[in-house]
Amino acid sequence: MSTEDQRIALANLHALSRSALRAKDAPAIRAYLDALADVAPEPADGGEDPRDDSVLLRDFTEDPGVVRRMGAQVRGVILGAGSHTDTVLREVVALVRALDGGGEWTEKKWSPRVEAALAATRADLERDVVFLRPVRAPKTEDPLAFARRWGGVRSLELNAFVATFTRDGTHPPSVASTSKGRDSGALRHAIAVTNAALSIARDADAEDPELRSILEDVERVERALAPLLANLIAAATGR
Repeated sequence: MSTEDQRIALANLHALSRSALRAKDAPAIRAYLDALADVAPEPADGGEDPRDDSVLLRDFTEDPGVVRRMGAQVRGVILGAGSHTDTVLREVVALVRALDGGGEWTEKKWSPRVEAALAATRADLERDVVFLRPVRAPKTEDPLAFARRWGGVRSLELNAFVATFTRDGTHPPSVASTSKGRDSGALRHAIAVTNAALSIARDADAEDPELRSILEDVERVERALAPLLANLIAAATGR
């Protein structure tokens, strides 16, 4: 795809996402997300976690962008797979390796890292808690640039989670929790926010009122995302 094709595709995605965020039920969803943020778990203590990029993907590549994107997808897969008690390690490793296109890292290389991340995720879920790793931004990065980065990470993470959690649409309770009801509506809104954020044009006007609204939605979704995902998992698995 050429640079111009990419620009057009992003512009179309941005327009579509903005339209979704202007839906009739958007104000009610925003109010619900604000309420969810009040019950969000306390941030992790800052210690090293097996789901951190620096641990999960140590020595994977020197390209920080590739690590950031791969880490988001792997964590989404691990959260979705870890929600089901009958998912075995080897199956999760196979899903992770598929993300890498069957790259140089073998099952033996991935297995201990995935096992540690999966164990940490399941320990959290035993307490009905979802902990998301923070999206980091350089101190010099402007708000629109950070929103693009945040949208790219969370979009990959959410899509990987939904696909794995629903087992590509073959697990009826998970499909129902992500497609019906208030939490599923909030999930769709959250994904629309990630898409709107990642597709912000490089030359966008930071004073655009709709862009400021998107930045507010980014903060809102980030605060509410952990309890929202915990609700979806609980509804589908009876946790």
